[in-house]
Amino acid sequence: MAQENNLQKPLTLEDLGKFTEDVLLPAIGNMIDQKLEEKFEEKLSPIRAELSSIRVEISSIRQD
Repeated sequence: MAQENNLQKPLTLEDLGKFTEDVLLPAIGNMIDQKLEEKFEEKLSPIRAELSSIRVEISSIRQD
């Protein structure tokens, strides 16, 4: 019965603001963080490969 009364209660700006703060903003923040991390890894992958190649070359030069 209490839940039924809750469904009948009109939404207020305060309710929407609380929902936005508690649910929407954290979810959007997580999505942005995940997307940034993917892009960051995508951009760094070639740099890491190049650095690895340079390390191998330097190691080879040192051995000579």
